Amino acid sequence: MSIDATHVNAVGLRHALDSEILTHAIANEFVIVTLDDDFPEMLALGGGGAPSTVHLRGVAHLHPEDHAALLIAAAPEIARELAEGPSIISLTRGRMRIRRLPIR
Repeated sequence: MSIDATHVNAVGLRHALDSEILTHAIANEFVIVTLDDDFPEMLALGGGGAPSTVHLRGVAHLHPEDHAALLIAAAPEIARELAEGPSIISLTRGRMRIRRLPIR
């Protein structure tokens, strides 16, 4: 399985507002991967149906390499879930929770 990833810096969004990042992700059919609670919260409260978001929870203290390892280990299951439809996926060490979008 290959995973394409684009960092916000690479597309000129380093200092962008979260809403601008969401708009870019929707326009390009990207999945947002974040340590930040803001994206899942904005989607849940705003009733949006996109973009899908993978929220890494409880791992902010780890190194980026550990974040990548967590994502790679869960990638097949994440891909299966995202194939079912837009979602917010909360990922911690040893647990994954899926909420389909839009949240009603």
